[in-house]
Amino acid sequence: MPKPTFPSSQPSQHGALGVVRRLPNALEDAELVAGALRGERASKAAIFDRYGSLIQRIVVRTLGPDGEVEDVVHEVFIGAFASLSNLRDPSRLKSWLACIAVGRAKNVLRSRRRRPWWRVFGDDDVDQLEGLDQRDAAAQHETDDLLRRTYAILTQLPDEERIAFCLRFVDELELTDCAAAQGTSLATYKRRLARARERFGLLARRDPALAIRLEEGADS
Repeated sequence: MPKPTFPSSQPSQHGALGVVRRLPNALEDAELVAGALRGERASKAAIFDRYGSLIQRIVVRTLGPDGEVEDVVHEVFIGAFASLSNLRDPSRLKSWLACIAVGRAKNVLRSRRRRPWWRVFGDDDVDQLEGLDQRDAAAQHETDDLLRRTYAILTQLPDEERIAFCLRFVDELELTDCAAAQGTSLATYKRRLARARERFGLLARRDPALAIRLEEGADS
């Protein structure tokens, strides 16, 4: 069975019949949701363009950068578009998609034997996900090393705490969006995040390189 694809909303150079037209980037999420509910392929493509990378990062945080990530990302969007009518507040599209991504990735985790989800970073795909600076080789090496150390610690956190930590401090979602993504109340999410921060801090202080960074952050 061929893998479904989501066409980009970027314009085609050929102008072929049936090409998805480009929608203005300024369109609000609610407008894209309304268009998608009307069956407009351009609106669905624009939603994928806007949030595809975020969903991919969330899945990577949960599963690790393995071969299942692409399939899970596609499943997230297929499921989202199929149940879009259930989205009561279209302006919350971002957190709604994140919630679906977290839930789907956690289901995959439950269905397979747990294995370490981080690996040595440095391949182009993962570098692109992390937004690493490729211009300075020395800085790049230091960044890669810190990432390896950081993810080695994150893998020791319980799944819920690791996801809570990454949603807030790696993907930089708002607190309300983080809570929605984990399907919990804001108060519960804050408690979970506090536990994750405390556990991460205790473990990171055992690593000399990360301990220095924590001290620098505390002083800034």
